[in-house]
Amino acid sequence: MRIKLGLIGPKDALSLIEGVLKETENLKIFDYTNFEFTITKHSEEDLESIIENNTHLVDAFIFSGIVSYNIAKKLINISRPYYFISHNSTFLYKALWHLKEREIPLDRISFDMMKATDIQEALDEVGLSKTKVYHYEYNENKKVNAEEIADWHYDLWASGKTSAAISCLSLTNQILDQKGVPAFRLIYPKSMIRNTLDFISQDFNNKILRATQIAVVLINIDNFSKTIVESHSEYTIQKIKLELFNLLLDFSKDVQGAVFNFAGDEYILFATRGALVAGTNHYEKMSFMQQIRDKLPITVSFGIGLGKTVYSSVMNARMSLSYAKESGGDCGYLIEEDKSIKGPLGKDLMLQYSLVNNNEIIKIAKTVGVSATYISKLKSIRQVIGEEVISSNTLAPYLNMTDRSARRILGVLFEKGYAEIVGEESSGSRGRPRKLYKMKF
Repeated sequence: MRIKLGLIGPKDALSLIEGVLKETENLKIFDYTNFEFTITKHSEEDLESIIENNTHLVDAFIFSGIVSYNIAKKLINISRPYYFISHNSTFLYKALWHLKEREIPLDRISFDMMKATDIQEALDEVGLSKTKVYHYEYNENKKVNAEEIADWHYDLWASGKTSAAISCLSLTNQILDQKGVPAFRLIYPKSMIRNTLDFISQDFNNKILRATQIAVVLINIDNFSKTIVESHSEYTIQKIKLELFNLLLDFSKDVQGAVFNFAGDEYILFATRGALVAGTNHYEKMSFMQQIRDKLPITVSFGIGLGKTVYSSVMNARMSLSYAKESGGDCGYLIEEDKSIKGPLGKDLMLQYSLVNNNEIIKIAKTVGVSATYISKLKSIRQVIGEEVISSNTLAPYLNMTDRSARRILGVLFEKGYAEIVGEESSGSRGRPRKLYKMKF
């Protein structure tokens, strides 16, 4: 299998990556397409267009650096694997040697985008620990503008504070060259590109193995005993079960699996992980769920289990099913081989967290008097809503509990020092305002 790569970056970086891809061994593994991209004030719109218009052409994207990688990660839900070529202090040696060859003083230099620790480490290793460093730090939460960074370098040089500039950005370096500033564009060595390509090749091999992994789906009729009581005849019950089986049979065809009636009210479906992912849009659209709601007087819950063996997959599916039942039924959960859980699948209140808790979470749970799962869910909720501040009104539906119970948990977290009160919000009624909490873990 040849891996189709989409290369995203400025022209000089693409040329370097392309050169490594043309090496004999890589030609056997990769095909590639270049998508030229430069960090400008219009970066977000340009990058979004590149990815949305070309995703269908590639198996994976490689970004020439962390900046474009982070822009894409925040802007777009990329449906393909994506990687970036990382760098470290070894990047700088060539730049410093280049400036020395040009007889440019190395006692005061401006740098952008690199980590301060990497800069200082490189300077120390080449005997330039006393160099005055001006550092434009990269903040992934702040929009990057290559023109503004070029102005920053230029102002330092023009005022005599620096003798040279070293930049990670192609456009910044071009602008500085045009303005006569002694500048050098940091570009990664070929060895780093080879390392990234080796990682991608191994990652894809692992994904192929994972795709062939056995996936088990357990489907259980909700409140089946009540359905039996409410049915007027055995014929009605058997007809419901037959129609349900036919819907599941159609679904099993979509995911290239096999379904069996496991017990009176339960069914088991076997498929490969890859086929199930492809047939359900990464478990988001289990088509049989809506069909059952529309066509039958019942609802079902389901659990998906993944594991290294059929047995562990079945056990994880059983546990997932129990979580679906505890959430009120008519939904599904997924548990992976590493015991990470996701659910309710396809719902707005979906969370993802680990069932294997670290010592910090266990300690907090014991102190507060709740299960470690609740604490893991709290951390996941903050990631889902994208905010550090939370109220009981926001928390309650995610934890499937009353507002009063959510207030109690937040109150105990505050009392035990694991949360702080940062404000209040109107409850929309005559009642007291709701307190807003910020977690300290």
